[in-house]
Amino acid sequence: MGPPTNPRKRKAPTLRAEDWEPYKARIIELHIEQNRPLPEVKDTIEREFGFQAEARQYRTRISQWRKDKNVKTHEMEAIVRKQQQRRLVEREKGRLAFTVRGKEVKPQKIDRYMKRKEIPEGVVYAPSPAASSTYIEQGRWTKAEELGLQVVETTKRVLGDEHPDTLSSIANLASTYMEQGRRKEAEELRLQVVETTKRVLGDEHPDTLISIANLASTYREQGRWTEAEELYIQVMETRKRVLGKEHHRTLNVMSNLAWTWKFQGRDQQAVGLMAECWQLRQRILGVDHPHTVSSLEALNDWQAEQTVSSSWTPCIRF
Repeated sequence: MGPPTNPRKRKAPTLRAEDWEPYKARIIELHIEQNRPLPEVKDTIEREFGFQAEARQYRTRISQWRKDKNVKTHEMEAIVRKQQQRRLVEREKGRLAFTVRGKEVKPQKIDRYMKRKEIPEGVVYAPSPAASSTYIEQGRWTKAEELGLQVVETTKRVLGDEHPDTLSSIANLASTYMEQGRRKEAEELRLQVVETTKRVLGDEHPDTLISIANLASTYREQGRWTEAEELYIQVMETRKRVLGKEHHRTLNVMSNLAWTWKFQGRDQQAVGLMAECWQLRQRILGVDHPHTVSSLEALNDWQAEQTVSSSWTPCIRF
């Protein structure tokens, strides 16, 4: 008699945005207004309406409604930078109050975050990176570059060349150069970030893998397909081993590798990998997630191209 088999995990139902609408107001009332924990909200909705969904699907949907309670890391970083700017530079303007999605962020919460991240209270170590991102989105490349250079210089002086914030500022400046078409300068900065993160954090650290993936994208934009492919494969295999095959960052690099193969004319490999990526994203992120949708659109386009190519017959003139 063989070993007992583990029962298969029940697959979560596939739910579209419209499936949630009849229960949206009640979910928000329970989770936001009554401040009930998500497992309790899930049980209440199932008991009252018979509506079934997994906890992770609730978390995803509430985030898409922009009703999640937690302050995101990038939001807290922006708050801290703005608060220090007001405390140390704009003292005459008085203390700031911060709200995220209509909920006040208490000063004690901000102070705890600063202590946990070891952010010095007496230093404005960088302007908000969100401002640079805004200039990039607006196509104001010169302004974005000026601000990016300022951030790099300030973080280097205050935090040192190898601090994570310094490396992040260098990576942002490289992105600005990419948008300006200055690919060689972007490549040099991204190589610098890769080498430093490898030395400081190790080859398999998530930040190291992000920097390698960014460098691969630089090579791809330059048409250096083989170099891009090698780095994408390296990142994908490492993320599969460290984070798991179904982690969203693993799926991101899987998509990038599929596009690289497509640009190389390796259509069969590209379609196969994108199909796998789409199936995983559909199961993990849901059918309505933008990444799932983009994977499906690419897959449909590529398969349509193959169909047209295989059915094309040349016109022979006599």
